[in-house]
Amino acid sequence: MSNFFDVFRDLSSPDVATRSKSATSLIALLDDSAQADIDYAFNRLLKGLCSGRAGARQGYATGLTLLIQKLSSSTPPSPHSSPSTLLTTLTTITTPPPSCKKGMEIRDYHFGLLFGLLAISKSGVLNEVGQDVAAAYVNSALSLYSTKKWLRETSIYAVSFILSALSSSVRSSTISSVVAPWLKSTDPLITPETLLLSLECSLTPTPLTPKFITDHSSALISTSSSFPRLHNVWPALLDAIFSSPDPKPALDALWNKVVTPLMSNSTHERKAVPLLLLPTLTERLTEETVEIVFNQRTVKLMLNSANSETRNKALLMEIGKKCLEDVKAKASEKTPQVKFKLATSVLAVDIKFDNKTRVPLTSSLLTSLDKESALFYLNFLEDGIIRSSAALASLAEEGEEGEEKKRLERGKCLAFVEALYLASKLFKGDDSKEGTDGKSEAVTKKVYSFLLAASFFDCSEATAPKDEAPSGKKKKKKSKTAAPLAPLDPAVAAAIKIKTVLPFPVRSLAMSRVFSLMADLTNSPSIKVSNEKYQETHAMWVAIEKSGCKLVRDELDEDAMKARLIASKMNMIAKKMETSASPRQAKAADAIANLTMALTLQLLNEGKDESVGGMMMLDDEENLDDEVCDTVVDLFKASKNLLGVEDEEDDSDMKEQVEEEEEVQDFDPMAIVADVCIGVLNMNTSSSNRGASVRALRDSVKRCWGGVLQINDDVLGPDCVKVLKEGVCGEDEEEEEEEE
Repeated sequence: MSNFFDVFRDLSSPDVATRSKSATSLIALLDDSAQADIDYAFNRLLKGLCSGRAGARQGYATGLTLLIQKLSSSTPPSPHSSPSTLLTTLTTITTPPPSCKKGMEIRDYHFGLLFGLLAISKSGVLNEVGQDVAAAYVNSALSLYSTKKWLRETSIYAVSFILSALSSSVRSSTISSVVAPWLKSTDPLITPETLLLSLECSLTPTPLTPKFITDHSSALISTSSSFPRLHNVWPALLDAIFSSPDPKPALDALWNKVVTPLMSNSTHERKAVPLLLLPTLTERLTEETVEIVFNQRTVKLMLNSANSETRNKALLMEIGKKCLEDVKAKASEKTPQVKFKLATSVLAVDIKFDNKTRVPLTSSLLTSLDKESALFYLNFLEDGIIRSSAALASLAEEGEEGEEKKRLERGKCLAFVEALYLASKLFKGDDSKEGTDGKSEAVTKKVYSFLLAASFFDCSEATAPKDEAPSGKKKKKKSKTAAPLAPLDPAVAAAIKIKTVLPFPVRSLAMSRVFSLMADLTNSPSIKVSNEKYQETHAMWVAIEKSGCKLVRDELDEDAMKARLIASKMNMIAKKMETSASPRQAKAADAIANLTMALTLQLLNEGKDESVGGMMMLDDEENLDDEVCDTVVDLFKASKNLLGVEDEEDDSDMKEQVEEEEEVQDFDPMAIVADVCIGVLNMNTSSSNRGASVRALRDSVKRCWGGVLQINDDVLGPDCVKVLKEGVCGEDEEEEEEEE
């Protein structure tokens, strides 16, 4: 018998598992027990519902539910399982005695009735009751509504739970005979609870209209009193709104008339309602409704709450962080279109949203986008760069008063540029795997093309190329059926989209990111792959110029144009030697072409800074141009000797220079290549904002030196050794004295 009483003690345990185990043990102990034991257990469970100890109400309600289920299934059924008897006994036990005057004691009796009604409903015995008994249960729950305001929501929940336990016919008749008249009697005073019951019983207009939302706006705004919990009316209201074929009108009214006032100059309790509501809404969002919910005001609330570190906002920050995590989890199950709209709606307000909140909301949504949606995202970022750049340019003539505006707009521009660059990393993947759609390559090419055009070119006069007939030939008549247009070069398309010269800060950061991307793209174990990427970049350069764009830097001089021509020639030589030379020579040609192309791209820079009076290109950039041009010429001369190539179209100036410097002809070409490689490694490319250009050049030097070494079987002549020694250790003191 001691175990029997221990079970009742454990029913009050704060631990859920202990209470559940105890309730199950109680039912097992009552098997084949005397009726007196069953009566004792029944009465004690009912009285325990009014206990305020720890988890007593929950534990005793669980035990009561299991006991009623056991008694109702016995043969014959126990009188204790009769629904009418149960209600009578429960009402008697939970009615406060006249001597009870303390508020806390009365509260315990009210909660005892509430938990008892829920326990009986959950047992399943109400499924076969008639309308009279059902009405008695509903009225008993409704009686709690008028006792205390804090009991309103739970009493309505109990009514809904009781109705769900009835048969469909009894439920319908009970709603029409009990619930509807009761709601009508409370009509002048609309509360969230009466609205909840109307929604649960389908007593509201279908579909919900904007007018209905407006009429109930005050009641919905008052739900902040349930802080820090979301009132039960909200899920029911959202279900009713989104059950409509077109939820937009009602949702728009809800957001403008209810949610927006909750966010505007409100207490933390009121601001918490939208934050608690957003995860529930995210589950139901469609592509058409994203922009209604995640508008500028909503995103700012999310940002400010999750980013609040002051002491008086600590609670709101906790809710804000949880809101973002829940929205991220719910949105991960949505379609790519919804993910794209949600991410761009957030980023349109603040492109650094994830960094500021420290929650990867947008990045997690964007990573899972398909190719089409990913490209749409890039268009969104490109539009942001162009729009912000235009706004920044419009502030150029403002004085010191506009400095703060300039700073903010400049920050926005650079954030969009950085986001575009990071998109190439965000969507990076293995396109060789089955089932992929080439998303990674398409994204990287689009990002690279846009940044290339934005960094180095004035795109004001960019136009699409036109197909023209060669001079001296008549144009063919156009056929009635127009031929499909050839796809536009992505770099030209980017230039046409930009259609201006972007501000210097934008060009400077974009240039840094272009060179960083270039280093990543050309960093391949295969020289062939690396050369292809460099060739694509040079082809983009040419295509952009042909579209009418001009470099933002000073015009390239004759030496620079010669360097570009040499890079093109060296590339053609390498391609020709693939079939006409030995594998070693072909590899060396590829390696030299690789370094030549990498060097020539160093001629590109972001130009002058218009904000400081239009200064010409800095001296260090002019020096870099000279170094690049001289290095390319020396490398080309040495490569012809090494590879045994005769260039019929060699420049006459170059021939004269070689004839005048006879000592160069007798000098070891390997020594010249060594000198070139050392010079490139010492080249000052870090003076400008060139990102990872140093890494790209070093990789090209490594390829070049490794390629030419194979020609001589890794054997170095004395001249080459001397150059390497001087490059590493410096000139000997004796040699310096002789030169003096």
